[in-house]
Amino acid sequence: MRPRYQRSVDLLEDRAYADISVDDLAKGAGLSRPTFYFYFKSKEAVLLSLIEPLIAGADAEIDDAIQRLPADSRRAWRAGINAFFTAFASHPALRRAARDALTTSAEVRGIWAGFMQKCIDQTAAMITAERARGPAPETIPATDLAISLNQMNERTMMAVLAAETPAVDQDRLVDTLTHIWVSSIYGEGLTTQGLSPAHANICSCAARLPSCTRTWIRSMRPSNSVTTRACAGAR
Repeated sequence: MRPRYQRSVDLLEDRAYADISVDDLAKGAGLSRPTFYFYFKSKEAVLLSLIEPLIAGADAEIDDAIQRLPADSRRAWRAGINAFFTAFASHPALRRAARDALTTSAEVRGIWAGFMQKCIDQTAAMITAERARGPAPETIPATDLAISLNQMNERTMMAVLAAETPAVDQDRLVDTLTHIWVSSIYGEGLTTQGLSPAHANICSCAARLPSCTRTWIRSMRPSNSVTTRACAGAR
């Protein structure tokens, strides 16, 4: 990272993003205020110049994972999830600043929304391809599933990185999310075949749950209870 950018990161290590002014950034970079504005139109522009390489790196790894999908689907999904997580886990100061800026900056929100939309579009395309290839069954619309999975990733990772309680253990996060993704994409949908009317009614009610809730139920794979198996979409 260029020295002037590194000084900006150093500021973010020591202070909250909201407490850093343009003057602070200019001084840290060894620039006058007019010269600063020659290079950057705002302090958000500085932050974006630091965040965009992280997003580009994650993008490149996700693109590489897509190429490996037919050969090793679980490894490909895991690689994509890991790329998303590692990009921000390895830069805590930038992560905190980006989180703070999301609430105040339309420009930062736009960049992040674009990144999320690309992840969703890629995921939906990959799910559709896996369904066409055969390993993944036709269940809920691929786009709905892709939105739910990516938003789940975003929220779950945010909880871990912000040390919220409760949160998944960081060392198990990627494997946990991979399990849910693979179970959701390659598992079966809810079915009432062979169930009693009472259990079929329970399954029918479960079918109206949000897709992320049904995914969570399936991923638990709990007991031998017929009711639980019905809601989990087991054979």
